[in-house]
Amino acid sequence: MIRTRLACLLALAAGVSCTVSGPSPAASRGWRPDSPRLGINLSMLGSPFPEIPFVDVFKQFDPWIIRGTAFRGKTTLANGWITELAEGQSAHACAFQRFNQGHYPAGLYTVLYDGRGELTARGSLRIVEDRPGRLLIDVTPSADPAKSGICLVENATAPDDPIRNIRVILPGFEQTYRRDPFYPPFLRALKPFGTIRFMPWAGIARSEVVEWADRRPADYATQALSFSPTTEPVTRTGVALEYQIALANRMGADPWLNVPVRASDDYIRQMATYVHAHLRPDLHLYIEFSNEIWNGRFASDYRYAREMGASMGLDSRRDQANAGLYWYALRATQMFDIWNAVYGRDARKIAHVIAGQQNWPREAEIILSYRDTYRRADVLAVGGYVSPYPYRDMAKPETAAQIATHTPAQVLDSLNTAIAASGASIAIHRDIARRYGLGMVVYEGGTDFETGMVPNASRAKIDALFAAAQADPQIGPAYRRLLDIQFAQGTTLFNHFCDVMPPAAGGHGLLNWQDQPLATSVKYQVLSGYFARKR
Repeated sequence: MIRTRLACLLALAAGVSCTVSGPSPAASRGWRPDSPRLGINLSMLGSPFPEIPFVDVFKQFDPWIIRGTAFRGKTTLANGWITELAEGQSAHACAFQRFNQGHYPAGLYTVLYDGRGELTARGSLRIVEDRPGRLLIDVTPSADPAKSGICLVENATAPDDPIRNIRVILPGFEQTYRRDPFYPPFLRALKPFGTIRFMPWAGIARSEVVEWADRRPADYATQALSFSPTTEPVTRTGVALEYQIALANRMGADPWLNVPVRASDDYIRQMATYVHAHLRPDLHLYIEFSNEIWNGRFASDYRYAREMGASMGLDSRRDQANAGLYWYALRATQMFDIWNAVYGRDARKIAHVIAGQQNWPREAEIILSYRDTYRRADVLAVGGYVSPYPYRDMAKPETAAQIATHTPAQVLDSLNTAIAASGASIAIHRDIARRYGLGMVVYEGGTDFETGMVPNASRAKIDALFAAAQADPQIGPAYRRLLDIQFAQGTTLFNHFCDVMPPAAGGHGLLNWQDQPLATSVKYQVLSGYFARKR
């Protein structure tokens, strides 16, 4: 039996479970789930993505792009609205492009706006009515990339009364959008889940938000992430906190909230104050600092954490390898303290989250043991993804070419093998969580059919193959096995990633499109009925 901390770390680095005599269990400062439950991550919001949360879909239009580059510097903004256009300039904002492939509502959209200027619409549509302050457009969705989506074009705006407060109302909601902002199919799809993780919605990864004034308010022109050069400041990323809490309240779901990596103490305090004042008192909440601070794919966040840790002298070694992890532990506990101070006695409603790395359990040990971080936490959160083939194999041209010849049944066989093997990693994290007196939850998980690393010569074939595998009815038993293993090993919350995403975007979505009938998604039926099947 392994007894020392050093020996345990070495064993974990080698992928071996350990049973070290660790620190005494934490006296939990907050809440943690004590019975198995399922949650959901929302998707990112923006033109490339098919999630439709709002009936006023201008909230998910991309921020304005200015054309007429010679005059770019003369454009001015107020709360995301164009307040002045120079001669030769026009402003463009679009929705329902790229991954949507024609899957968005058809019919008569009502476009309302305040101010004076010249506003028109382009795309797979016909303008039925055009008068000051109002357009009526008949939309016929198209999968043709050259026509797909809806674009508004502002060719002129009056400096003394600029075009603003644009609303693009889905068919049938003109009379109700003010009092009920959410799209009914979006709400129906979320109904089975008791927790909603808002990290993708909030634009946490790579966020440059520092102060509360930097955040995006609810009345900002759009709530979409920016995926191309726009006139919008890069700090205004993500859906406003007001909508996150409104949705949690509407669904009666515990919100899982993430704090940007650069957030100041004042930002954290004001965020906690807003949530405490507006979240339904019968709900719990999860708070997590940043997202996957160890992940080099989020390079700016990863570098920032390492630089902060190094500048504070948290890692005395020359390579500063753990500086970012130490700083994450330190900053997370500082964040917990601020939330607890705001919540007072209600801090018992908070699940304080420390996140580890699914494939590197040593990180959880490093973080939890640093300055007794575990004493301030309630749950250890890890990823719960399974992929039919390792990334490193799919990146090899010869292996990718071979995979491209497989059948959907072979892909599912490989996926089931990976699911069976996943139990060992879960058990290691379970042991770590128990040793530190914490609960274990999954912040993101599900099937992973990412093909971004596949050589171009094979990618189209593998994308089609993976799409067929995800549509195969046998994906259902595979998902049930994944959940069975997770909960058998002590996971008390499994947050699927994510609600809506097409097969070509990693295969993460329960639904391919927002309006997909729920009964046609095998994965959705498995998750929505999982605990009902157990009873």
